[in-house]
Amino acid sequence: MMVTNVFSQYWHLFRWLMIPARYHYWLFMLSMVVTVVAVFSTVVGALLNIGDWRLIIVGIWAIVFSLWSFSAVLVLHGQMLSLPSNRQLRLIPRVRQRALAIHWVVLTIMAILFTACQYFLKEMEFTFGSFILNWSIFSFSSIIFLLCLKWFANFSLLAVWFFGMAFSAFIWPLDISPWLFFAVALVIWLGFSYWWLRWLPMQKNDNIFLLRNWQSLQRSSSSHWAKLPINMLAPRIKVNYTPASLHLHLLSGVTGNAVSRVLIWLLMGSLSVLVLSLIALLGYGGAMLDMAQVAIPITLWTFLSSAGMGYFTAFYANIGRAWFYFPGTRAELLRATEKNFMLALLIDLFFICALIGLACYWVFPEYLLMKWIVLYCLLVLAVNWALFQFVWYLYCRTQGSSNSLGVAIFFIIMVQIFLAGVGWGVVSSGKISAELLALGAIFCCFAVGLLLRVCAKKATPKMSFARGKV
Repeated sequence: MMVTNVFSQYWHLFRWLMIPARYHYWLFMLSMVVTVVAVFSTVVGALLNIGDWRLIIVGIWAIVFSLWSFSAVLVLHGQMLSLPSNRQLRLIPRVRQRALAIHWVVLTIMAILFTACQYFLKEMEFTFGSFILNWSIFSFSSIIFLLCLKWFANFSLLAVWFFGMAFSAFIWPLDISPWLFFAVALVIWLGFSYWWLRWLPMQKNDNIFLLRNWQSLQRSSSSHWAKLPINMLAPRIKVNYTPASLHLHLLSGVTGNAVSRVLIWLLMGSLSVLVLSLIALLGYGGAMLDMAQVAIPITLWTFLSSAGMGYFTAFYANIGRAWFYFPGTRAELLRATEKNFMLALLIDLFFICALIGLACYWVFPEYLLMKWIVLYCLLVLAVNWALFQFVWYLYCRTQGSSNSLGVAIFFIIMVQIFLAGVGWGVVSSGKISAELLALGAIFCCFAVGLLLRVCAKKATPKMSFARGKV
């Protein structure tokens, strides 16, 4: 009975740390189901000597499990930061020690899986030394990430990226013993554990990686200097806003204004080109080209599948305040918000295509054809316009439930991944051309968007801004 109670306590704490929201839970269950199917298909495929469909199943499992793992690891760090200030949990005996143990176990499992991937994919030796090295690196990265979340959340991921670059450039070539890394990691772990177990926050810390707390990312950051260009622009924008357009500023912040959005993109694009030029001048041009061959397709796919996700979360969080200042009817609010969304999407799409086109000029010049640019732009517009209609309809039907939005977003991503896999299969087999497949996808998305728009218009008159259960 005691073993059962201990297991139940750890399981509930694990759920709170890594699958706190309903959409995390369903993604976790989906990853478990796909894992069972992948293991079964691998065993059967090995016995029957069938490899093609087995590789497809394993590939789908890798994508689904990677999505859940990435989101769960981010959520875990946010929950670890939130736990000491949580009134419901912080008084439970030994809850921090148990959370720290779960954190340690998660990092250990990640190190084992990463070492196994190195063995199967890179043909590296599967040794205890390689596992120790991977565990030490994961520990360094995790602690740096947690401390960055504590003091300057805006740059937490960027700080880990810089740590990885500095490690690969200055420490890795020294060929230091993995056991020295392990000893340093243990010392850092002991110091971090001592601080975290005794840390008493002065205020509540929200997990910025939960959908309902996404706005905390800006409020929790102490790096206000990084937002100086936006802050300088904001007063002028607020003064020039008319009552008819005030809802756009409340809905999307300063980036709801087209001029400020263009200026932000110009600043980001200039900094990106400057940083990449410096990297090339330092002699890392070859490595950068190798990375670009992977980064460019991933960037294009990520923008295609998630260009509107930030707008949709802002919509769910702020549409009630926007409606309070909007002078028109609900139907007019739909048209005005849709127009604002498409304008923001067009601005983002223009700068994404410009930056990726510049990168493709050096890596994939054969794809810099007008037909591919036009097809990609039409596909992005069609997919995200259909998603906007779906999100609006979902808000009307669920009274703005963030859990419903999270579940819908994850399942939409799963459907997109499945359809992309099917499309890649039929194109690579020569059954259909890529141009014809893209045109068919664009036509289907526009047709689905028109149908969803009809449903959204019918649901709009009954739209409630009271917000349902989140």
